[in-house]
Amino acid sequence: MPSLLVSLGTSAAIVPEAFLLPEIAFNAVHVLTTDSTDVAFVEQWFAGKAPDVELSITRVDGFKDFKSEQDHFNFEEVLYRWWLEKAAGSRPYVCLAGGFKTMSSAMQKAAAVLGAAEVFHVLADSMYPGSSGKLRPAMSAEEIEHSLDQGHLHWIRLGPESGWPQLRAAAASDYPLQTIRQRGVVTWVVAPDILFHKLLQSVFERSHNVAGAWDRLAGLPFAVLATWPAEALARLEEPVNVDVDRAWIASLPKVELHCHLGGFATHGEALQNVRAAAVFPDRLPPLHEPTPPEGWPVPATPIRLEEYMRLGDANGRVLLRDRGCLRRQCELLYDHLCEQNIVYAEIRCSPNNYTSPDRSAWDVLAEIRSAFDARMSAVAASVPLDRTVTASVPLEGIVTAAVQAADFHSPRAFIPFNREAKYGQTWRDLPHRYQSGATVFATFRLADSLPRAAIERWAEEREHFMRVHPKPWDEKTWSSYRHQFPERLDAWLDEAQGDCLLRDERVAAVVESALRHFDGIRYVLDGFVIMPNHVHVLFKPLAGHEMRRILHSWKSFTAKQINKLIGRSAQVWEHE
Repeated sequence: MPSLLVSLGTSAAIVPEAFLLPEIAFNAVHVLTTDSTDVAFVEQWFAGKAPDVELSITRVDGFKDFKSEQDHFNFEEVLYRWWLEKAAGSRPYVCLAGGFKTMSSAMQKAAAVLGAAEVFHVLADSMYPGSSGKLRPAMSAEEIEHSLDQGHLHWIRLGPESGWPQLRAAAASDYPLQTIRQRGVVTWVVAPDILFHKLLQSVFERSHNVAGAWDRLAGLPFAVLATWPAEALARLEEPVNVDVDRAWIASLPKVELHCHLGGFATHGEALQNVRAAAVFPDRLPPLHEPTPPEGWPVPATPIRLEEYMRLGDANGRVLLRDRGCLRRQCELLYDHLCEQNIVYAEIRCSPNNYTSPDRSAWDVLAEIRSAFDARMSAVAASVPLDRTVTASVPLEGIVTAAVQAADFHSPRAFIPFNREAKYGQTWRDLPHRYQSGATVFATFRLADSLPRAAIERWAEEREHFMRVHPKPWDEKTWSSYRHQFPERLDAWLDEAQGDCLLRDERVAAVVESALRHFDGIRYVLDGFVIMPNHVHVLFKPLAGHEMRRILHSWKSFTAKQINKLIGRSAQVWEHE
């Protein structure tokens, strides 16, 4: 059911007038206003005229007027967080009529970046005598009703806003408001920081950079360079000066494709740290620490291979048979990769070197992966990573244990579908394409997520389109198809129709657990989003595991668990 977001200034009649938008039956109305605005009329009108409608009034605590630019930024921060909380993943209707002009402009800006089902303005004719003798708009419930009947209320409908895709992952839980106090439907809040404003600024800056580099986009070696500031792009065209640019080169994000696990922490404090983590320290050999060459790790002159290999004599198989040492080695290596701005690494090792009578090579490999996963999770939780990662921040979760002769864990990298390469396709009601090694993007939805009549009509229109436009298609036909069918289906899903079982955190947890269960065993789970009535997943099936069987196992298992959890027996997922 649709919800309404409206800002409120001194004219309380704006809220019920916005609520009376023709052809729309709102089930919830959320009002954002100042600390001093009189909201009694709004509460009384809804109590008398629309008692079944959910009403919430949010006051920005301590905010009474816009006196500075900082006041505007503080209000905007509350506005965005309030929007995320009240919209709850759906696209609300938004009225721009109420409050200061800066409040209305902030509402319109929020609609543009976060998305809205429709943005509109409401105007009321001046028909009633005021205290000064001039005519004024409706102020009482009776006057509002009279204006509605006489056609003196006008709604200026500005259309929908799709929102910025860079912000679709933003959630109220990531940007919570701080509640100061509450009375009935009225809540006083503040924003504890300006983190959402910083996120928005980052997106704005990157988008501005892309626009500025638009004419150069085709000539850039990597498309992501278009997000860089113009001065940084200009530097790429200058010759490298080793003396001047040494620090800059060292700070660049890097890829490490041949890193040996046992070749790290060979001496000094790092080696002592690894030895101190031993589970059985009495079993460790005496320490014979090698002396590194002068200037290590960047010696002034090349060193011979034999000398280089001797640096690892105090680590490797000597220490890493001990579980504690092995785990600490992985932790310190991951920390070092982050410090060096390594954004992707393949860690090589020979697990047979670290086995013991009670630990097979496979057990060792599982311990290595567990140690890296735990460290990556800890770093991701402690470092505030921008969702649009910059060159100065290490990417989270991209360190892979690549083991010779054992395809244990495929890299978590997006591999696009190649239309020119061989692929398979299965059918039920819709086509499912799969391609060896390519990332699969799958969406599965709840059985009541879309009206049956709408889906049947959509399928008929699609069948007609396919008959009228036989393949192969040119780009214009492809674009028309995407707009009329996949994009329209996605838009319906985003309206969050049906019971939206996945809003229940317990139900969502069942789905998340199922998705993660065979990660690294049957497939590589690249990412997923659990929406109120559907789920998006990016994954790569591993050898011997078919896409359709993976999807079937997810849906079958979770359907049983969800029905058991909520005490019912019914179809959970739509077949297609």
